[in-house]
Amino acid sequence: MARKQIRKRMKTDYESQEGKGGYEAVGDIWGLTGGMVWRIVKEPGYWPKDKEIRRRIAMKARELGLAIKQRGRKKDLFSMKPAELLWRLQNRVEV
Repeated sequence: MARKQIRKRMKTDYESQEGKGGYEAVGDIWGLTGGMVWRIVKEPGYWPKDKEIRRRIAMKARELGLAIKQRGRKKDLFSMKPAELLWRLQNRVEV
């Protein structure tokens, strides 16, 4: 899951920034506050509810090369099954 990867990456970032500001430095990297980074890393059940914060985390994760799965994303023509593609074309659904 992406959250687990993000937490692991934040822990790694913390270890590399330990003498340079700790969680505040990691927060600067991720565009968050140090307290939020601490909470994400230390509390396994916590994840921000604010959509803007989650969007920032996802953007930074993609930038760092972490795989983020997007739910509800539109499929492209090559990933659709032929029957679904045919149905979408017949019903003039955006592809």
